[in-house]
Amino acid sequence: MLRTGIALGALVLLTPSIALAQALPVMSDGYSVETYAAVPDPVKISAAPDGTLFVGRDLSGSGGNSGAATRIHRVTPGNPPLVTEFGDLLDDPDAVLADPTGILAPEPNSVLVGGRLLGVSPFAGYIAAIGPDGTTTTLLPSNQTVQNPVGFGFDSIGMLWVASFDNALLIPLTESGPGATTALPDEPFDVAVEPGTDRLFVSLQNGTIQIYDAAGALVDADFATGRATAFAPGTNGFGSDLYTLSPTVGTLSRVDASGAASVIGTGFGNDGFGLAFGPDGRLYVSDFDNDRILVVP
Repeated sequence: MLRTGIALGALVLLTPSIALAQALPVMSDGYSVETYAAVPDPVKISAAPDGTLFVGRDLSGSGGNSGAATRIHRVTPGNPPLVTEFGDLLDDPDAVLADPTGILAPEPNSVLVGGRLLGVSPFAGYIAAIGPDGTTTTLLPSNQTVQNPVGFGFDSIGMLWVASFDNALLIPLTESGPGATTALPDEPFDVAVEPGTDRLFVSLQNGTIQIYDAAGALVDADFATGRATAFAPGTNGFGSDLYTLSPTVGTLSRVDASGAASVIGTGFGNDGFGLAFGPDGRLYVSDFDNDRILVVP
C-alpha cells in the first residue's frame, strides 16, 4: 500500500455561495426539501455514523477536466454545517463510502474514495482510504479490473461491491483484491446493497435498475428506473424502500418491493449523481448543477 501525508494547508474552509439562493425542487404532498450546505461540484455522497457527509467531486462542474485531480469534501454537522476540502489530491474522486469500522481502511472512521487514473492507458482505476486526520492510503493502485469505480456498497459480511463504469463490471473486493466479476449490459452508475438480503441493486447508464443476488448473479433485469440509489433505514416515514434519482429533470422517486415508483420531487438537477440517508434518518441529495447538498427531512 502506498501512503502519503496530507498537506495541512489543503483543508480549505468553504463559505456559502450563490447556490444557497437557487430555487428549491418541487416536492409532492407530505415531503419537503431544504438546502443543507453549499458544496462545489458534488457527486456521490456517503454518511458516517456521526452525521459527517463525505462528498465525491467532479471538476467539470466548475469548468475543469472531469477526471482531474482534486480533493473530496467533508461536511461536518453544525449550525451551519462546516464544509472543508479533505484528504490529498486524487484523480477523478467520484465514488465515496464511509468505512467507520475500518473494514478495508487502515483505521476506523475513514472514507474510501475511488476513480479513474488520469492519463493512464489502458484505463485503470484506484481505490484509496482517507483517515480521520486526512492521511491518504492507496488500497488498490492502478488496476485494470477496477477501471473507473463510480459506486460502492458494503454487504453484511464486509465485502465491498464496486460498480466499475468504463468496463461495465460489478466487482466484489476484499483486502485480497478483486474477486470474480459480473459483466453488465451497460455502464453502471451506482450500486445499493439491500439490508437483510445483500441483494445488489445496480443502476445502469441507460436508466435501468437491475437486481443481482449476494453472489453477483442476475435476479431481475428490469426492476425499475433510476440512476443514483439508496435504501431507506426504515425511519422518519421513509420506510425501507429504495429511493432513486433520475435525470433529466432530477426526479426523486420511492420504489417499493414490486418495482412500482412514486415520484416525491422534481428539480434536483440534471445529472442525478448522489443519494445517501444519514444517521438522523434524513435523505441527502447532491445537486451538481447548483453546487449544493439538499436534504429531505
